[in-house]
Order: sequence, then structure tokens, then C-alpha cells
Amino acid sequence: MLNNNIHESKNLLDFYKNILGKDRYKILFELVPGLNLIRKYKDTNFPKTQIIQIIRYLQLIILRFEVFEFLYLKNKPTRGNNIENKRQNKDFNEMIAVISIFSKKMLKICGYNERFLQILEQFSCILFFKAKHEEVFIKYNLDNEVKSMKEFKEKPFIFQNIFLNIFDDNFMEEVERSEFFNVFKNTKSKKTKKSD
Repeated sequence: MLNNNIHESKNLLDFYKNILGKDRYKILFELVPGLNLIRKYKDTNFPKTQIIQIIRYLQLIILRFEVFEFLYLKNKPTRGNNIENKRQNKDFNEMIAVISIFSKKMLKICGYNERFLQILEQFSCILFFKAKHEEVFIKYNLDNEVKSMKEFKEKPFIFQNIFLNIFDDNFMEEVERSEFFNVFKNTKSKKTKKSD
């Protein structure tokens, strides 16, 4: 599909980024933390293999969204395309959680710093709990974390080389101090120790 010309790979990457820029996908940028950074990211001076990996994730995001939309409208044609109805749908919440994982993987390929990626991983986990384990979502009052997620997406970002700097370090520290983040971090470190 892609030949050896790196220029064609970059054009294809821009093509998929432009597709995601359509109004149809606007909801994803409202709900998936970090996804807006992929669309704004301009530095594509990576090897062709990395560009192709990003393209594959963009294709998966579009596919996952379109499959959900098709099945949702097929099964619930009278409800229409209302965001509030969709947010009550477990399949919709699962789709958002999966897309947030794809988003994090793309940002990792782009070279974003580990601290930022950890925060995105926490948010992906919260979205997963909302979709699959509502009892955990309620137990830890993760609605507050979702509000932090919305605030996180609205923070101003700058790029230096290919690393992300966040102006508001206090916000990052506040997220890292949250009860859920600490449980998440401890669980993750226990799993790492077991695998060693």
C-alpha cells in the first residue's frame, strides 16, 4: 500500500488527520484526552515505520467509531445521534476507552514524556471502568476524575522538540495525588514486580 517514498507516507498521515478533523468525529475530540494533540502535531520527522504505525492507529480509530455508529443507529434508530443517549451506552463508553488507548499509543510514538502518558493511561482506565465496571467507577467517585479529564484537555500545550511541556505543573500534581491515581499506580507497580 505504501511505497518507499516517505513523502507519500506523510501525505497519507495528513489525509487521515484531515478525516478526523471532520464534524462527524468532533465528539471524539471532546471525550478522548490527548487525541486533539495528534491532529495538531506537525513534526513528522520520524522514520517511515513510525508514520505507518500512527496511520494504522488512525485507521483503527476511524474503524472503531464507524462500527459503533453503524450498530448504534441500527439498534436504536429512534434515539438518534444524541450525545447524552450515547453516554448512557456501555458500547459507546467502551469505544471511547479503546480509542483513548490508541491515542496514548500514538502519542508515545510521537515521543511525549512519560509523566503525560501516565496521566493519559489513568484516564483510559477511568473510561474503561465507566464502560465495564460501573461499580468501581461509583466506588471511587470517578465522576470527579472525569471532570479533571475535561480540565486536562483544556490546558494550554506547547511543543519543544518532540516532548510535551505542560504549563500548569500544579494541575499535573493534583491529578497525581488523587486517590484513584495512587491506587492505579500501586496496582501497576505490583504487576511490574510480579513480572520481574
